[in-house]
Amino acid sequence: MAADKATNSRGDNAAGSVAAVAITLVVCVVLLTGGHAMLAFEEVDLEEVAPELAGALERIFADATEFTAFEHEGRMFYRAIRDGEHIGSAVIAEGEGYGGPIEVLVGVDTDGAVVGLEVLDHDETPGLGDVVTEDEFLSQFHGKSEADPVEVDDDIDNISGATVSVEAVAEAVRAALGYLAAAGTG
Repeated sequence: MAADKATNSRGDNAAGSVAAVAITLVVCVVLLTGGHAMLAFEEVDLEEVAPELAGALERIFADATEFTAFEHEGRMFYRAIRDGEHIGSAVIAEGEGYGGPIEVLVGVDTDGAVVGLEVLDHDETPGLGDVVTEDEFLSQFHGKSEADPVEVDDDIDNISGATVSVEAVAEAVRAALGYLAAAGTG
């Protein structure tokens, strides 16, 4: 009987130890996840990012009072905040233009609809392919979301002589919308 009691006591201690380890692991995971989430959304000092990016963020989200940044799958995302409330997010994406990559910053509202975009960098032909940097062209993307095809000649007008450049911007917008959706932003 004493041997049974000692065995049960050891079994209870072992079960208690396993439970304690399991609880400790769960608490660590929760704390690490919570800590990571708190670190993920850090305020962005616009003076510390590239001037072109800072200016583009401010133009796309003119009513934002601050920006935060986070990384998801190796890509930087920027959240626009107005008086403590998240109003939208932005990400940089690329499409392959005639003169090389066209880098575009795409901003969406909290519903995932494009509210603005700016071409940050390109080497397109002046007076021809660089027409993709003009507001008249870029405004066609406003209101588009991941559910839209964002296809040239379908819902985006092509520009004669600049088809490759137009396709590149559409490609960049589609990519950005996919990145934003995958990151759960808006």
